[in-house]
Amino acid sequence: MNIELRQPDVSQKTRLKITDVDIHPKSAMEDLRPYLATRWWDHYKTYGARIRQGFLQGFPYPKSQPFASRRDSWPPGGGLPASDLDFMRQQYLDLHPIEYAIMNPLSPTGQGDQNDEFSAAMAVAANEFQLDGWHARDGRLLASVVVPYEDGEASRAEIRRRAGDKRFAHVLLKSRTNELLGKRRYWPIYEAAVEAGLPVGIHVFGTSGRPASNTGWPSFYIEDMTEHASCCQAQVVSLVLEGVFERYPDLKIVMIEAGFAWMPSQRLPPRCGQRLLSAKKSPERLNTTMQRQFTSTSLRVPGGISSTLATTWPAIGVNRARRTGTRYR
Repeated sequence: MNIELRQPDVSQKTRLKITDVDIHPKSAMEDLRPYLATRWWDHYKTYGARIRQGFLQGFPYPKSQPFASRRDSWPPGGGLPASDLDFMRQQYLDLHPIEYAIMNPLSPTGQGDQNDEFSAAMAVAANEFQLDGWHARDGRLLASVVVPYEDGEASRAEIRRRAGDKRFAHVLLKSRTNELLGKRRYWPIYEAAVEAGLPVGIHVFGTSGRPASNTGWPSFYIEDMTEHASCCQAQVVSLVLEGVFERYPDLKIVMIEAGFAWMPSQRLPPRCGQRLLSAKKSPERLNTTMQRQFTSTSLRVPGGISSTLATTWPAIGVNRARRTGTRYR
C-alpha cells in the first residue's frame, strides 16, 4: 500500500550548497522534433524507437509507482514528473540549497537504439533540448553529453562537438550495453572524454537485448533492480582488465545510481588471478586504479551515508564517494 505524505518543511541553517549529480528531466518526442531532420522524424513516426528488448513500447516490468516517480512529483498542471520547470523549482531546486543539478535524461534520447544513425540524431536532439529547454531557463541545471554509445565514432563526434562548453558536466552512458564497456569499440568515447576533460557517467539501466539475470529474464521489477549490482561489477571489471586505464590514465568514471557495495576491489584478484597476471596487474595496482579512476554517487541510506561508507569502503578497498544523487523525477 502507498501512503502519500505531506511535503515536510525544509529550513537551512548554513550556507552549504548542494550539487546533485543525478536528476531526470522528462521531455517528450515533440520537444525534440525541432532538432531532428525531417528524415528522422518520419523514421520515428513510421518505426518508433527500436530498443533492444522484447517490447515495442513501455517498460519490461511494471513499476511500484508510475514511472518509478514519487506520487507528489506529478505537476499539478499536468504532464509527467520532472517535466515542469516551475514545479521543479518549487518542489526541489528552490526548496533545497541546490547550487547545481546535473541532468541525466533517460528517455527519449535514442541511446541503445538498434538504428545507430537514428540513435546519433536523437543524441544531438536530446543535448540541444537540454540546453534550450532546461539550462537556458535555469542556469543551475547542467547538461550531460548524451551519446549513441553503441557507435563509438559517432559518440566521439558528439563529445567533440560539446567539448569546451561549460554547460555540459559529463558524458552519459548506461550500464546495460551491447558488449562490456572495456571492449575497444567503446574506446573512442573515452579518448574524446579525456580530450574534453569530461568524466564519463555510467547510469544504471539500458537495454542490451540480453536478460539481466544469468538464469534468464526476471519476473518482477525488484529482481531486475537487484541485478544492477552484477551488471555494474562486470562493467568495472571489464574497464580495468581490458586495459582502458592504461591507455587513458586520466579517464574518470562515475557510477550513477548504482550503489557501491558491489565494487570489486580486494575481492577481484582471487577470482581473476591468471587474467591479472597476464595483464601485469598486482592487487595493489588494482586497488590504486579503483581509488583513482572511479567515483560512485549515493542516495540517502539508513543510518546515514557516513556510517555506511565507514564500514563499506575500507572492506572493498575504495576510500571515497564524492558525489550525491537524488534521482529527482
